[in-house]
Amino acid sequence: MRIILVWPLDGEIDEFEAGLAASGAGIMRYSSGAEALEAVREHRDIMLAVIAEKFADMTGLELVQKILAVNAMIGCAVVSQLSAEDFHEESEGLGILMRLPANPGGESAAELLTHLKRIGLIAQINRVDL
Repeated sequence: MRIILVWPLDGEIDEFEAGLAASGAGIMRYSSGAEALEAVREHRDIMLAVIAEKFADMTGLELVQKILAVNAMIGCAVVSQLSAEDFHEESEGLGILMRLPANPGGESAAELLTHLKRIGLIAQINRVDL
């Protein structure tokens, strides 16, 4: 299983990335929406996309829409500084698995993996003791 981490080059998320990598999943990192879309087209084994709030070429929510148009089976977690209510309004119908805080770290990675385990997606990943 692969996870794509779509994050601007100036974003520092090493701790979050390490937390995801502890699951045993292969992590591929991209810095733009266009690069991530190309990866989604090329790699059919991507199960999860973790997406920053904004890129130079599109917003995170726009990227989710484009990813789902290519492969609707990819789960998405998106960073957002919006309130829970506003995020729900903006993302309604996109099936986003989880909203992440602005600067996710190891704790956010653990929360995401726990959520994936709870909904059954993590069965695709090596067992992780959370």
